[in-house]
Amino acid sequence: MAVRPTVARTPELYAGEGVFDLFPRLVAERGWRRIFLCTGMSSFDGLEPVQEALREIERNGVEWERYPIHGEPSPQVVDEGVRRAREMGAEVVVAVGGGSVLDTGKAVSAGLFLEGSVKDYLEGVGTKFPTGERLPLVAVPTTAGTGSEATSNAVLSEVGPSGYKRSLRHPGYVPDAAFLDPLLHLSCPPSITAAAGMDAISQLVEAFLSTEANPASDALALQGLVLAGRSFLVVVREGGRKVDARLEMAYAAYFSGVCLTSAGLGLVHGLASPMGARFPVSHGLLCANLLPEVMEATVRVLEREGHSSLLTRCALAGEALSGRRPTGTSPPSLLPATLYALREQAGIPSLSGCGITPEDARALAASASHKAHPCIIPREEIASIIISRI
Repeated sequence: MAVRPTVARTPELYAGEGVFDLFPRLVAERGWRRIFLCTGMSSFDGLEPVQEALREIERNGVEWERYPIHGEPSPQVVDEGVRRAREMGAEVVVAVGGGSVLDTGKAVSAGLFLEGSVKDYLEGVGTKFPTGERLPLVAVPTTAGTGSEATSNAVLSEVGPSGYKRSLRHPGYVPDAAFLDPLLHLSCPPSITAAAGMDAISQLVEAFLSTEANPASDALALQGLVLAGRSFLVVVREGGRKVDARLEMAYAAYFSGVCLTSAGLGLVHGLASPMGARFPVSHGLLCANLLPEVMEATVRVLEREGHSSLLTRCALAGEALSGRRPTGTSPPSLLPATLYALREQAGIPSLSGCGITPEDARALAASASHKAHPCIIPREEIASIIISRI
């Protein structure tokens, strides 16, 4: 297991409405002349600030090649990106899109310095260890979810009966710079906004309750929960108009990435990973379907085992997320109750129709990892949680 720093390195952060207008100046200052650009598919065409920035750098003689990404990246997608980036002589990788696009860009920037396929370097899959070398990397999220713009890992997967979902990880893979521009989030559809937001909330909650939490991660996690509690439903319902709320959710997602790198995650992500490897369901939707139930079970176990300090932390998280002043004096059940309410009000669907059977649920429960979760949830209870959502 890699050594986890108390406070992980972070990228240079450029945040605020219209801040991506600074991108051409950054390119000029760094002297980059050939850019490998990882993007989403059709969503990229509607990002006018990005299109204008690209026109400006073209006028300045900068070359760029676009590599569009559909869905969550596989090692094959990354390997092809590495081939194209090497062929064009890329000097920097810029990733503009959701978490999958950012992970692809991160892995491509690293893959240029690895021998063979990137698959050989995935945790739990390959036998080789990444060097930490990479091309310069700029992350520009257009969703507020994974926080990949602040993390040291890229999640790659192959989906199917023998599938996997694993990380390419090294402290050196944290991006050099990240742009949080809410204008690039305005066109994100409500369903994606909702699922991504629940992923960010999950990471904030899990990092705050983690066995490896520390005062630095606690401060960011609580502030992230305050921001998410205030703005999550606003961006789901009125996201095309509410620039301030989009920026708050962008910060919440960014904080969640910093927190997970320093404090780790828990059972929600330890269960979402094998589920996402087996079934073609988006990561955010999986987290949204698991988070309230897992936190309800967590509170129940902590109460049964008498962990008063951890129950206070549950109360603090619930207070921050529900808009109350974090004092720790509320009942710990406030946390799952708030999560249930957010999921319902955001209109997030269940996992019915995803092809998961009760037999699958029991197998998935057996393969789940508790990671840095504050307590152990019995396997039969984990299976029941999955079954309740299918």
